[in-house]
Parts: sequence; structure tokens; C-alpha cells
Amino acid sequence: ETTGGFGDKDFDVEGFVNNLSPYSTDDNFDAHSLLASFESEIERLWQEHDMVSTRVGQLELACSSNEDEHLLTLQDAQADIEKGLNTLQSLGNGVSQISVKVVPVGDQLEGTKLRRDRAVDACTITKHFTAFGDNKNRLLPPFHLIEMRSDLPGDNGNVEKLSNEELEEAVNIMQKVKYLSAELSSSTNYLSTHTRITKVNKQLEGHCIDKFQKALVLDSLDTMKNISRLLHALSPKVHTKLVDVLVEHMVSKIPFLHDTIFDACVQLCEQIQDLVVEVFEQPIPIMLVMVKVLLQGCITDFVRGKLEKSDDRLDTLHKLFTKVSDTIDRLDEALQLNLDVNDKTRMLRSVFQKYTHDYIDQEISTLQRTYSEHLQEFFNTIHQSNNITAGGKRGERNGLTEDDMEDLIPTLIDSSMSATLLYENKTALLRCKAIAPKQRMAEWCFRIFVQLLDGMCEEYLRTAIKVASKCLPPKKLKSPPSLSFLTLVGNCNSNVFLVQKHFQEVVAPLIAEDDAVRSACIRRKNEVMLKLEGDLTRGLTRCTDAVVEWVKHLLSTHQDKHDFKPVEDSLLMLSRTEACASVTSFLSASFKQVLATLNGKNETKLCRYLGCAIHNLLISHITQHVISKLGAIVLKQDLTSYSACLAQLRDPFVDELMATLVEVCQVLIVSQESLDQLCLEGRLASMPKSVLDTFLHLRSDAKNSKLRDLMNKM
Repeated sequence: ETTGGFGDKDFDVEGFVNNLSPYSTDDNFDAHSLLASFESEIERLWQEHDMVSTRVGQLELACSSNEDEHLLTLQDAQADIEKGLNTLQSLGNGVSQISVKVVPVGDQLEGTKLRRDRAVDACTITKHFTAFGDNKNRLLPPFHLIEMRSDLPGDNGNVEKLSNEELEEAVNIMQKVKYLSAELSSSTNYLSTHTRITKVNKQLEGHCIDKFQKALVLDSLDTMKNISRLLHALSPKVHTKLVDVLVEHMVSKIPFLHDTIFDACVQLCEQIQDLVVEVFEQPIPIMLVMVKVLLQGCITDFVRGKLEKSDDRLDTLHKLFTKVSDTIDRLDEALQLNLDVNDKTRMLRSVFQKYTHDYIDQEISTLQRTYSEHLQEFFNTIHQSNNITAGGKRGERNGLTEDDMEDLIPTLIDSSMSATLLYENKTALLRCKAIAPKQRMAEWCFRIFVQLLDGMCEEYLRTAIKVASKCLPPKKLKSPPSLSFLTLVGNCNSNVFLVQKHFQEVVAPLIAEDDAVRSACIRRKNEVMLKLEGDLTRGLTRCTDAVVEWVKHLLSTHQDKHDFKPVEDSLLMLSRTEACASVTSFLSASFKQVLATLNGKNETKLCRYLGCAIHNLLISHITQHVISKLGAIVLKQDLTSYSACLAQLRDPFVDELMATLVEVCQVLIVSQESLDQLCLEGRLASMPKSVLDTFLHLRSDAKNSKLRDLMNKM
């Protein structure tokens, strides 16, 4: 007990002493007794140490002995392994030598077996071929169950008793018998044999098809797959009938003549694809046949029914064309057929071939009829509301007053009517884009666009211009001219802009690939636009000439000959003369109407032309008067008013002309001594000498010799 734990790793000496002391002492402490106890325990510990050392030595000796034994064993094992490897290598060399001798023997055996099998097959085929040539007896098994002949002895054939193994055997034998029959077909001796083989072959094919059909109804994939394989080996051409059976069975599930037929076709093909993949070795050709049958069968019937019942045949054709095209795309994606654009086009046109051969003629005819109806209804409305006879040419006047014609012009071109004509043309172009063959699309779109040019520009706008031309001012004016024609010009320009925009956005992309058609289309469009521009230009010229003519009339009737050579200073109190007031009032009203009805280049050109014409007229008018200094001041006031009036045209060139004209008035006001300096300043410095001479001759002192000398120097 006292030495327990001494061999532990964590031996506590102090604890050991404390535990040992109670055993050697009583209640009174005795150092000698304690020392004796310690010595006794130390002696015991040494004895135990000697025992452990002796045991350790024995174990070391045993380990050394075992190590020697294991080393010897390992050496013996290594020797045995080397011996085994040598033996294995010698065996491998022996096997190689044997195999070199055995392989040719095996090849010989295989060749012998192959020849034997061929001989057996030849014997079998010969027996069956001979049986086919014996028309007085039944065929050998398994063909005796296939041939149906009641004129021969024995039981008549019953193909239903034919097992799967017998069917496969019959197919294999029939393949070889047919080949042999074909080799001997040139000989007349085997004609009856060939006929009998052909007949039985057809019966065998029919049995395969019937069995496939029954398996299809029963949804037996293994049977269908086996029959498909056998029939493909027996008669590849007849194998396609299995596809017909499969398609016919599946197509019967589609809801014919129903709007959901397109979705039903896609869903059915997706369902049948799994079956085709399991049954047939090459599913994609089978699915292609399925798609073509659906398109040329139920979908074609659906299209025919819809078109026969449709009131708007072209619109229905376009919708169906788009729907079938989308369906083909969906089938291609769902079945992964990898169809190219040409394949899809051929499939699509196979459905609509009967209805698209005269499509463009129908489109043109319908468009012409639609335009005619819209325009006739529109002009009839104008006739009724304005008492214009409808029996004569459109827009012919029947006793209308000038005021009636003024009210008529704004109604001749209606924005809703133009929008209708453009919409009909755009709809026809979109139909043509979808339906027309790619190589004819540009040409057909050009023909459709020509209908818009003829209907909207030639018939509609030019008729409106012709009617509005009756409101143009006469050449000899008796009253202020009416400029109501400008209203029609503005409306006509807006419609021309819409036609141009329609061409750029809708027509041009459709004809861009055909340079010849594109050039012809642009040429035809420009010709029509030039005709319109010519009609409008003639009308605008009449209007501007009338404005200038009426201004000339106002100046000649309202301008007093003493206005620019007054005898009293009272005229200086007025801001302008009566003639100027009348002219500016008339011009302001005319300019307002021009700016309100025209825009763009038409407005710019007309304002430039009108401003220059008025400027030239004012110069011509001024040069008819003799002007005094006071009169020159009055003239300058009038010209300032004219300049402010013409500024409404917003043309810098006209403004510059008028500013120069106002500045020229200074030569009529300043003294003779200041003329030389004045003519060298400002705008007068660049003015032609002839113009300055003209104005200098208007001075009341123009005959003065001093002034004449100055003019000569200038």
C-alpha cells in the first residue's frame, strides 16, 4: 500500500512521506522509528528496482531473438517472390508462343463456322425458294401461317398464330428469298415463284402494319419498336406506311376547324415526339413527315374553311398566314427539327399555294375599290353640303358664290380622309410583306405604293387643287384678292409630308434590296410630287401676283400726287400717307394668312418672292413722283411703315432691301453740299450709281446745274 503509485509518472514524494508516517508512529512522535521505517521502505524499493531491471533485460533479449528470426523469414520470402516472378515471365512467354499458334487456328475455325452458317442459310433459302415454286403444296413454316390459300390441302393460313420469333424468322428468310428471286427474275422459269413470293411478301408486310396498328392502340412500345425494325429491314419503302398509320392515329385527336387547332398541333407533336424517339431509329425524319401531314391536312382544311366563310378575304389570309408561320416556328423549336428559312417557306407556301397565286391582283383590286369608295363617299359629302353636282367631274361648281367657295376650300382636304388612305396602304404593305415571295416582294410593294400615289395624290389632292383653283384671284382685280387657296396649299403640303414619311418609314425598307424597283419607285413618286408642286406653284403665283397687283392698285388710287410735294407742313404731322395706310393694312392681312397656312421652304420662298416684288413695286411707284424735301420726309415715313410691315415676313434679305430703300431717302432730304459725303457712307456706298442717279433725279432741284455737276462727278 505504501509503494502503490511509485511507478506512476507523477509520483508525489511529500505525499508519500505523509502517508508513510502514520504507520511508524503512535500518538507520540519518534524520529528513530520514522527513520527505520524510511530505511526499510528504501530497501524494499531497491529490491523492486532490481526485479524490474532483470525483467527488462529478459525482454530485450527476447526481442533481439525475434528480430533475427523475422529477418530470416523476410529474406526467404523475397527469394520466393523473385522465383515466382521468373516463373510468371516464363509462363507469359509460353502463352505468347501458344497464342501465336492458336489465333490462326481460331480464324480458320471462325471461317469454317461462317461457311457452315452460309451453307445452312443457303440450304434453308433453297428449301423455301423451292417451296415457293411448288404451287400445289403449302409453304414451309412459318410461311404456312402467312399465305392465305384455300385451294391447297391442309389448314389455311392464320397469321394471328404467328409468334414474335416466327415473325422475325419469316422476315429474315423473306429478305433473302426476295434477293434470290430478284437475281432470277430475268428467267421465265421462275415467274410463278416470283409472283408467289411477291404475294406472300405483301401479306407479311400487311401483317406487320396491322400488328403495329394494334400495338399503337394498346400503347405497346416494345412491340411497335420491334415491328418498325423488322419492316424497315423487310421493305424500307413500305416502312413509311407505319408513319402514315402513326400520323393518322394521332391526327384523329386534333379538333378540326377549331381556332385552337394550331396549339393542338404543337401539343400533339410534343406528345408524339417521345413515342417516335422510342419506336423509330431516326425520329427527326418521322417528325418532319408528321409536321408536313398536319400542315397539308388538317391545317390546310382549316385555312380553306376560314377563307370560304370570310367577308374580308385578304385580312383573313394575312392573319392565317401569320398564324401558320408562327406555328411552324414553334414546331421547329419544340421538336428541334433545325429547319432553315427555305424549308419553313416551302412548308408555309404548301398550305397557301392555292390562295396566293393571284394575291397581288386581289390586293390591288381591293385597294382600288377601297380608295374609290372612300373618295366617292368623301366627295359626295362635299357635294351634298355645298350643292355641288355629283354627276359631273368631282368638284365641279354649280352656281356657287365666292363666299360659298371660300367655305368649301378648307373642307376639300380632310386629315381623317388622308389618314384612312394611308392606313389602308400601310395595311396592304404589311400584308404583302408577310405573304409575298421574297423575290417578288419589292415589286409588289411598289405596285401597292403606286395605288397610294394615284389615289391620294393624283385623284384626291389634285382634284382638291383643281376645285380650289376656281377660287384663285382673277387677273383683273376689282376687289381685294382672296387668298383662300393658301389654306389648301398648307393642307396639301401636310399630306405630301405624310406621303413622304410613309415612303421613308414603310415603303423604303421593303424595296431596299431591289435597286431597280427602288429607283423606279422614287422616280414615280418624284413625278407625282412634281405635278403637285406645279399645280400649287401656279396657284401661289396667281395669289402673289394678285397681292402685288392689288398693292399697285391701292398705290395708284390712294396716293395723291401732292403727297411727296406738299405745299403745307401739315402732312408732316401724319405718320404715313393714306396710300401707305391702305397698303400696309392689306399686306398685313395677306402676310398673316400666308404665315398661318404655309411652312417650311414653301413659306420661305413665297415670303422672299412676295417681299422682293413689293420692294420693286415701291421703287417703281416712287420713281413716278417728283419729291421735295418735305415730301422726302413724308416718303421716309411711308417707307419706314412699309419696312415694318414687310418685317412680318421674317426674311433678312427683304429687311435689308427695305432698310437700304429707307436710307436712300436721305439723298432727297439733305442739301446739295452734303450729298457727296452721304453717298460715301453706310449702305449708299455700295449701291449702284444707276440707282442713286434715279433717286437724285426725283429731287425737285434735279435740274439745278450744281446738282447736275455733282451727279456727273459721282
